[in-house]
Amino acid sequence: MNDRTYNFRMKSGQACIVAAASLLIVSTPALAGVVPPVLEMDIQVFSTADTNTPIFDQVYNPVNSGMIGPSGSNAWGFDVGVLNQNFNITGEINASPTTSPTSAFLNPTLNFANNSAGSLWFMISIKMPTAHMFSVPLEWSSSASWTLTGPEPELTTLQDTSLWSVSTDGNNVGSLFSDSTVMNNTNLNISDDMSGLLAGQVNDYMMITLAFELSPNAIGGVNGMFTVIPTPGAIALLACAGFFGTTRRRRM
Repeated sequence: MNDRTYNFRMKSGQACIVAAASLLIVSTPALAGVVPPVLEMDIQVFSTADTNTPIFDQVYNPVNSGMIGPSGSNAWGFDVGVLNQNFNITGEINASPTTSPTSAFLNPTLNFANNSAGSLWFMISIKMPTAHMFSVPLEWSSSASWTLTGPEPELTTLQDTSLWSVSTDGNNVGSLFSDSTVMNNTNLNISDDMSGLLAGQVNDYMMITLAFELSPNAIGGVNGMFTVIPTPGAIALLACAGFFGTTRRRRM
């Protein structure tokens, strides 16, 4: 997303893209001084024998395992390892909490294994606090792909609940895979994506929510992304504002 170019020119004939590129270069290293976010996973697992009382109900904090990306400065990596006698949740989450003005994103790669003798309901939310969000028009995008393995495996969405949904500050902004999604031996791989404009500013947090039923001895894997970025026009305006501000200071 950082490779976009915007051919918006000022009246003087100088391209705003020069200022936009400078803004991106200057802002990226700033993350080096930002404390890694504290990710939260709210995990609830139910047996289909009793869908009112969870067999596991816990807020889990993935382990910060370092930074990733160019110069290790634009995202943090987290390891996930929830091992239970009935199920396992393993994998990693890459996260960037800021749009300054690059993207804020959550990128989970997780495996869910049902080790029990019966089907299990999984209800998972992955929450990340946000920081340095500009009060400019924003756009969001989300994509996810799922795989399924195991003997006679089946993964289904819960009634009236999508398999994957994304929200900011508690407001749902989009959902992937309807409440009638079914995965089995004839449908072991599915993927979907969606994007749109985001009204207002992201003040507090971004969140991904997963909800599904998994058959015994089955493993469901997901690789997905939820990103929020300033719109191309907003980046251009921010760059121009910075350029004009610099020009005025030089004249004083």
